[in-house]
Amino acid sequence: MVLSDIGSDSAIIKVSEPLPSYLPLAQRCTDNLGETITTLGFPLSGLSSQLQVTQGCISGLTGFGDDIRYLQFTAPIQPGSSGSPLLLPTGEVIGMVTSSLVHEHAQNMNYAVKFQLLSALLASAGISLDNLSDSSGMLRTTAAALTTPQLSKKSRGALWLVGCQS
Repeated sequence: MVLSDIGSDSAIIKVSEPLPSYLPLAQRCTDNLGETITTLGFPLSGLSSQLQVTQGCISGLTGFGDDIRYLQFTAPIQPGSSGSPLLLPTGEVIGMVTSSLVHEHAQNMNYAVKFQLLSALLASAGISLDNLSDSSGMLRTTAAALTTPQLSKKSRGALWLVGCQS
């Protein structure tokens, strides 16, 4: 592990073999309340190791207790979804899935670390995405919205199933 942040349940890990591409972080902060998002990940990996896709929207601009490090979203997630990217229709990462509020009267109260904190964690680890070119595997973002199948296909090479043991 290169760096971890317990407060946001995030970590940067070093792998022996890099992925062929990576997903670009969002570059600007805008009011994305109500924006459609897509999550791609490997929930319940004991049942299947296949990539799973879910969709929803950004339902809150802060997390539980108005925590500004997080945003709230409605895409269904399960155990094992943590670490999944929260993608805008352009392919940019707006957040990373971290948790879900389990309560008998709550549905789809899911939270993701905002891209600004992810960017700060990368900078703290000495990782700069600014210096990377398209030849390095960065997935180019588009001004136009992608369909869900296009987004899934475009992002697949940048995702890796990571298991954790305690």
